Amino acid sequence: METMVGQRKMMAEAAGDFSASLHALSTVELSPSLSGPLDALSELQLTIRDVYDRQAQQDVLTFGIILEEYIRLIGSVKQAFAQRQKAFYSWHTAESEMQKKKTTQDKLLRQGKSQQDRLNQMGAEVADAERKCHHARMLFEDMGRLMRAELDRFEKEKVEDFKSGVETFLESAVEAQKELIEKWETFLMQLDADDDETVFYRPPVIEGNKPAGDTAIDRARATINDDSD
Repeated sequence: METMVGQRKMMAEAAGDFSASLHALSTVELSPSLSGPLDALSELQLTIRDVYDRQAQQDVLTFGIILEEYIRLIGSVKQAFAQRQKAFYSWHTAESEMQKKKTTQDKLLRQGKSQQDRLNQMGAEVADAERKCHHARMLFEDMGRLMRAELDRFEKEKVEDFKSGVETFLESAVEAQKELIEKWETFLMQLDADDDETVFYRPPVIEGNKPAGDTAIDRARATINDDSD
């Protein structure tokens, strides 16, 4: 996106520089008949510059919001995976602790009733360890289900959002091109109209068998012909 916006801004800047050059050239007035078209072309380049600037701003608004949302969601997903990883470690730590306590309990059971008090205490510790292990496992599995559901929703909703953004971008680009085509057509039509009104040379109309007139020029031409005879 940054490359695309940067290119549009460069094109807008180039159109602005070209417009300034054309305007400066039109003020020289080496040929008055060219001053008007050059100045009109300068104004057209300013319009092109404005169109490119507007497109760059629209691209930022269209894709900027979508990309910002994607970046935010990616950050949230990374945090969610980090929390799920912590839950996985907590589950296996609790499971390992539970296995240690069960091993100790089995040793006490083999020693007989002489360790009854210790057995009762260890039984309570094993039950507590099993409860913690079960809770850690359920937390890990719940986080996995929630993440899968959110990723499915993301895949459906955000893909539609991105598709809508691309459609908006293409529609904007087409409208901008239509506007530029209309501006160029208007400029060329005006240029043709100005050319029709400022023709430097019109070919003479040859008329055969035209009777002699009675204008001063006709009388002078007749006098010259008589003298030559």
